[in-house]
Amino acid sequence: MKQALDTARRRAGLDRILLAGALLSLVACVSFTRDGRPIYYGNSGPSGNPGEPGASPAQGDDEGTGYPYGRLWITYYWLVEQRDYPGDLDTVLFDKACRPLATTSAAFSDELCIEGSGRLDDGRVVNYAATCACGRPCPNGGRVCYEEVEPEHFPWGKGSRSNPLVPLRSIATDPGLLPFGTQVYIKEFDGAVIPSHDGLGGFVHDGCFRADDVGTAIEGAHIDIFAGSESVWQALEAVAKTHGDVTISLEAARCTRTFQGR
Repeated sequence: MKQALDTARRRAGLDRILLAGALLSLVACVSFTRDGRPIYYGNSGPSGNPGEPGASPAQGDDEGTGYPYGRLWITYYWLVEQRDYPGDLDTVLFDKACRPLATTSAAFSDELCIEGSGRLDDGRVVNYAATCACGRPCPNGGRVCYEEVEPEHFPWGKGSRSNPLVPLRSIATDPGLLPFGTQVYIKEFDGAVIPSHDGLGGFVHDGCFRADDVGTAIEGAHIDIFAGSESVWQALEAVAKTHGDVTISLEAARCTRTFQGR
């Protein structure tokens, strides 16, 4: 495991994060398509229509990529699909009141413990809720119980503050280093062509992510990028490899535009 950032950098970085809201200009109104592409209202997309996915950001500080923060190492996580883990339906998933939610294969249960959210064959989306005594032991330790979430509001699962996870935008962080809501620019993803898989991707990334989640294994100079699906994760290995380092910047004007209104 890579070493955490030194104490001086951490203190300086957190001080700058606290000032970010006062320093950044809100220059555009943006929402997202379900596959993570930003829609920049008031600008023209490829066909000349305002609000079309792929439209250009507002003119101005288009190259504003923030101030350098440091090098962090990355992993990826995604929504687990029950259909990808066939086998005997011999493992019960419980809610935090120890009531049965579903019966799945042991392989699906194990992967769900690791990734934190999954989609059942019947269309329900389940998400990590709490540690509990009645849950099946997880491969990475502990026992986990789940909650069923509204698939319309949380199609890809729920973040650490009951916020929807957004594929190719959400990251899990150590909140002592990058607090919830921190916008992060990752240089290696700027200009990366994200191929289409599982209804996701099919656009050029601008490098912008946001701290939307946490994880028990996410400590220090480590971020976990939410890929959305396992296939997308495999494609992203060509952009930035698991356990590799990436270059992080904060207070990037382009990321303010990307996440405005979200």
